[in-house]
Amino acid sequence: MKKSIQSLAIASLAIAYSLFTSCTKSPTSSNLSAGQCSVSCDVSGATSGSYASSSLSSTAAKSAYFFLASNNTSLSSVEQFQLYIPLDVAVGSYNFKDLASSNLFLASYAKTNPSSGATQGWAISPDDDLDFTVNITKSSPTEIEGTFNGKMTEDNANTSITVSNGKFAAKF
Repeated sequence: MKKSIQSLAIASLAIAYSLFTSCTKSPTSSNLSAGQCSVSCDVSGATSGSYASSSLSSTAAKSAYFFLASNNTSLSSVEQFQLYIPLDVAVGSYNFKDLASSNLFLASYAKTNPSSGATQGWAISPDDDLDFTVNITKSSPTEIEGTFNGKMTEDNANTSITVSNGKFAAKF
């Protein structure tokens, strides 16, 4: 009986591990439905941790630009990452501080503490003199994929975060 319980516990842990690790694969548009996006990254600085969006609460839309909004909700925080990318973007690497402010490349990250309701937010735009790079690896009328990393600021509190290992994918 004791061996059966141990075997069941080990099997349950193995199944839980495989489910957890299968949810942390790199974002690709091939496993998304139209209108969904996937965003993941590591954050350090004024706040820290790993961010991975939930496909259930993600949005990918296009009009004059690609808009990707993703959410991740846990017991300790509600997080949101947004990316605005020009619609006519070509595959390539783009540094925000080298872009003209007429290009609509924007990124923001917000984190809310559910118990207190306090929200902190950081952003980057071409008007900022910060290193933030977006690398577009796939761009078509129906899909976009890429990576991103760099520094984002929160002007009111004068804090910053560094985003690394950022990846995104969206299907329209």
